[in-house]
Amino acid sequence: MKRAYTMAMLLGVTALPWLSVLAQSAEREGPLELRIALSKQTVLLGEPVWIDVSAANRSREALGIAWGLGCVAGAPLVIEVPDATPGNGEPKFESGPFCRLTSIDCLSGGLTEVRPNGVSSRRYLLQGDFHISKPGHYDVVVTKTVRWGLWSRYQNVFEMNFEKEGGKEQTETLTLSLDVLPPDAGKLLAMEQGLVAEAAVPYHWRPAPAPAGRDSKKDALEAKAWTAAEGEADFTRTLWRDAVYDGLAAHPAAGMEPVFAAWVVPSGEWIRGLRALYHLNTVEARAALARLTAVPAKKPRDEHDWMPGSIRWEAARDLSQMGDKSYVPLLEELSTDADEEVRMSTLRGLGILGGESELPFFEARLRSESRRQDRFSAFDGMANTASAKAVPLLIDAFTSPLASNDPDSSLMALTHHRLPKQKRERTPEESQFAWRTWWTVHEGSAKIFGPGECLSIFGVYPE
Repeated sequence: MKRAYTMAMLLGVTALPWLSVLAQSAEREGPLELRIALSKQTVLLGEPVWIDVSAANRSREALGIAWGLGCVAGAPLVIEVPDATPGNGEPKFESGPFCRLTSIDCLSGGLTEVRPNGVSSRRYLLQGDFHISKPGHYDVVVTKTVRWGLWSRYQNVFEMNFEKEGGKEQTETLTLSLDVLPPDAGKLLAMEQGLVAEAAVPYHWRPAPAPAGRDSKKDALEAKAWTAAEGEADFTRTLWRDAVYDGLAAHPAAGMEPVFAAWVVPSGEWIRGLRALYHLNTVEARAALARLTAVPAKKPRDEHDWMPGSIRWEAARDLSQMGDKSYVPLLEELSTDADEEVRMSTLRGLGILGGESELPFFEARLRSESRRQDRFSAFDGMANTASAKAVPLLIDAFTSPLASNDPDSSLMALTHHRLPKQKRERTPEESQFAWRTWWTVHEGSAKIFGPGECLSIFGVYPE
């Protein structure tokens, strides 16, 4: 238990019974020692697992460490679980023909000072393009890279320049063992309730020791170092709490719906609350999301208060992807909402939830809709039905009732076909003729694609 206590202290929290170090990197020569461990060796199926990484400064100089907190869409470390089920277990509903471009540079960002014999640590959720779908034993291969250099040289540098200024990059790869037991709903709920309570406790700064009084400059330096150390401990605690919340949002336990719904208020946890309700996908979770689509009783504090609107359109989007067709009437009603983003979210989502049966709704909507963005969203919604019957309707929409080339991208998403390039842009009538000619030939053989089957923006498409 000594190792578990040590790791908990690095995280700025008390030692918890579920925190145990299963494996860590071997001792290495050099100024910086990286250690990697799982939060628990044995877990229940569906229980969140975290990876704890610590960096110990074994040198006599203060070091600056870039942990890699600047990721856009990836993770700040590489995780592989060879025996897990491929894919993250979630359906992919990406509207539009192109997959989202993501950044893989996860080593940018500010630096953390680690004094001699000091330790800095971070916690990451065990997640990736895989999911553990059944009990058993799993090997977890973790690769973590950090950048570091002398604090005196790099403390004011946003991102180190390694080739010119002598910064270093250090990578550690370790295989950890994880045993997954059969699920137990009661134990999982109790565990997650305990984690919520633990994460809600803020870090309490320790009072600085009284100055010795013999050397004012030395006392000032020691006070500054103490404040910096407490600030790092507070920041580490915040990151630990965020990692806990991320784990709960990704692996929510049934019965936690009231907790997650309470997170979805204008606060910093509303995104995690929505994500948790989406992953739960219980009757209670869907009902909570439906309530969140309603216009708030209180008006926003000012015209720039975007959060209530964002909660509404994201809740509507999540509902459209949860498979409960009883919410189709609600989404149809929301498609005429005063909020443009709510309309966009529901129009696109109706194609996913309602499928082919929503095509008459889209036809009627397009006959009366003059707002270009809403028409564009309706075209995306028709493509999201993944129905061949949407193709001729989209072709007709080039000129009826308003002329535009907007249906083109939705037809690309639906068929993965692109019209041949030409020097000048086609008129809507020309685009309509070209698509109708192509469909006349390929109607019986063309493959129809659904949401999430995105085109690569760098790919070559059949013309």
